[in-house]
Amino acid sequence: MNATPAGVKELEDLLRRAGHTALAVEHGASLPQTFASARYDLVIAAYADAVLVDEQLQSVPSRPDLLPLLYKPTKAVAAQAEKSYPFLLKPHAMTKFEALAEIDHLMSQRLKAIKAAAIR
Repeated sequence: MNATPAGVKELEDLLRRAGHTALAVEHGASLPQTFASARYDLVIAAYADAVLVDEQLQSVPSRPDLLPLLYKPTKAVAAQAEKSYPFLLKPHAMTKFEALAEIDHLMSQRLKAIKAAAIR
C-alpha cells in the first residue's frame, strides 16, 4: 500500500484522539536517528516494508514493537503475514475502532512483557 498524505494524517488524528502520541516519518527515514530524541513504543509500517523496518528497530534502544499494516493482500501474503506477526492492521477488513483495539491489545502485551522482565 502506498500511504497517501491524507491517509497518514487521518491515522495520526485517530491515534491522537485515542490518547496516543503519533509521529509520521518519511518513507526511507533512518528510524534509529528519528528515535534518538524520543521514546516510542510502537511503529506502524506497511507490511511490504516490515522486514526492513524491523531491522532498523533492532538498534533503537527502546526497541519499539512493529505493527504491520496489511492492505488488500493476496491469500498467500495474508497467511504469511499472520504467521510472522501476532498483530496486524488490516484497514480493508477493520473499522477504525477495531484497528485501535488491535493497537491497544499489542500495547497491553508489551506492558505485560515489561512488567514480567522487571520482576526477574
